[in-house]
Amino acid sequence: MNTAQLKEYLGDVVALEKLIFYQGWQILQWQGERGALRRKMWKQAPSSPPKAPQNPLPGMLKKLLGSFILIVAAAAVISACVFGPTKWSLVGLFGGILLGLIVVVTIYSFKMQDTIEKWSDPSTRREIFDRYEAAKLAHQEKAQAYAVKDVLATARMEVLSEAIEQEKAKQAENKRALADLYAQDVIYPKYRRLLPVCSLWEYLQSGRCYKLEGPDGAYQLLETELQEKKIAADLLDFNPKTARAMQFGAYTVFDELQEQIAIMAAEIDRRVEAKCAGQGPDAPAT
Repeated sequence: MNTAQLKEYLGDVVALEKLIFYQGWQILQWQGERGALRRKMWKQAPSSPPKAPQNPLPGMLKKLLGSFILIVAAAAVISACVFGPTKWSLVGLFGGILLGLIVVVTIYSFKMQDTIEKWSDPSTRREIFDRYEAAKLAHQEKAQAYAVKDVLATARMEVLSEAIEQEKAKQAENKRALADLYAQDVIYPKYRRLLPVCSLWEYLQSGRCYKLEGPDGAYQLLETELQEKKIAADLLDFNPKTARAMQFGAYTVFDELQEQIAIMAAEIDRRVEAKCAGQGPDAPAT
């Protein structure tokens, strides 16, 4: 393979490596956005609507009657155990009734009297219903606002899910194409990664090297610059801010990444708008 063919081959490899990297980055971004939307919608979901106020007196009377019967029965059983069954009717019945009356009167004095006064006063009762109407209106407004947000968020999550699956399919196809290129065994396996192939391509394109192997080849130059820490071979060690001068080929990856992200973000917004058209909460059913 001569120099021109090698440049063309490396250009194809670099293009696919970049594309796969962009797609992987974009998939992660979309997955993160979709997860954040799900969590946000779950947190903002409206609670149950407020219950209409009801007069609590009937329920309280039932509880008091039940408490009275329970106390009488308990006192009767205790007296039968302590004094024997012959004195059950005297001690148990009258003692239970007396104790039950004391408890009922006590509860009435501290709780029921306040409730009766509250519900007997028209202004207080009106105030209770006014608070309920205000709470119901606030809940309705929140539910309507959530419905609008839910339509937008649901549409965006659906679009993101579709885009993720489409991008995964494209990435898998590009990975197969890249594997076919690497299968030609032109590049040594050690250098079959994004940053190394970018540097190899840059060396040949800039005229610093004309071949891969040998003492004057691109492999040797790459190893020298790696040992001198002028360039990076791993993405974790790569700093786009300082790489422009010594690793321009790899620098363009991150420079173009921002453009790709902006383009895809605009495309997602366009798809969401198209999906939401005619799908609002007031849209006619189809």
